[in-house]
Amino acid sequence: MARTRSVVLLVLFTLFLSFSCNGVLGNRGLHNNKKLAKKTIQVFPPSQLKGSRDPQKSSSLFNPSNFWLNGKGCPDGLVPIRRTTKDDLKRIKLATEIHASKYNPLTTDKHGTHYAIVGTTDTNTKFHGGSAIISVYHPSVVGTQYSSGRIKVQNGPDSIEVGWTVNPTLYKDNLTRLYTFTKTANSACFNTLCNSIKPVRSDMPLDMVLEPVSTINHKYDWKFMLFWDAPNGNWRLKVSKDETEIGFWPKNIFTSLGDGANYVEWGGEVYGPPDLPSPPMGSGSSMLEMTRYDAYCRLVKIINETDFEVNPVGTKAFSDVNQYQAKDEGDTHEADFQHLVLFGGPGGYTGP
Repeated sequence: MARTRSVVLLVLFTLFLSFSCNGVLGNRGLHNNKKLAKKTIQVFPPSQLKGSRDPQKSSSLFNPSNFWLNGKGCPDGLVPIRRTTKDDLKRIKLATEIHASKYNPLTTDKHGTHYAIVGTTDTNTKFHGGSAIISVYHPSVVGTQYSSGRIKVQNGPDSIEVGWTVNPTLYKDNLTRLYTFTKTANSACFNTLCNSIKPVRSDMPLDMVLEPVSTINHKYDWKFMLFWDAPNGNWRLKVSKDETEIGFWPKNIFTSLGDGANYVEWGGEVYGPPDLPSPPMGSGSSMLEMTRYDAYCRLVKIINETDFEVNPVGTKAFSDVNQYQAKDEGDTHEADFQHLVLFGGPGGYTGP
């Protein structure tokens, strides 16, 4: 028992040492527009979705006392920033180069990167953001592979992604972590590694480990929200069921996204060298029949021009290879799922 306790303390101490603390600020709310209706589909009721309770009634699965040696995080007014070594910078540069060459909606332009997503199709609509509660998994990846579940907003050359990822090139481990990726006309980076998102929480790092993860019998999911604050043009990041704000992107780093988004998408993304079998996405299942087996985005929402979260309309599913699939269930009329997206696949694709 003493030996086990020592190992746990050593792991926590290592995590603690990998962060330093810095300073920032920010905040603003928005309205919720929830519609309740009844219809049965092949989904699990809330009692079987561990960590998937109503966002108004539950708190984050993240517990600072399990992450920080002091049980709280950084002192008031300071935020956690990961320390980087020369070796870290080399890995980060490679991870960014792999991730930065992205695709335009519903087309691909990066060999080895594959998608199973549902996206909006009306590019004439201005979105103030999007949100979803996404099931969290731990797909197996090796080498430079990564596998993610996320939400993305885009306008022109600017885009922001947020969700979970397993990315050993970036993090030097195979843990499931929160991540953000920012791309502008002039730069691209993960988390705080360039002049992008400004963290505002003292206890929740932008690359924190998300655990537990989902299995067939127990589902764990997190809410991710990207919200454009029209009066000042900043983008805000809120996570977990209680919509905790953990950072914001200043308008001045963008050329187009500072005026809102014209595209929002939800789903999964993987990468692997084209000459090797690609990694699993989500749960590794592409049955697209049940939330028990498939990864999902539930309560999929866009934030409209009056700052209400509403079900998106005119969405379209897309996947670039058969090893990964996405299914747009639309409005399920189930209060805990509403607009539902299923995504994932076993991987194993070799080629461009």
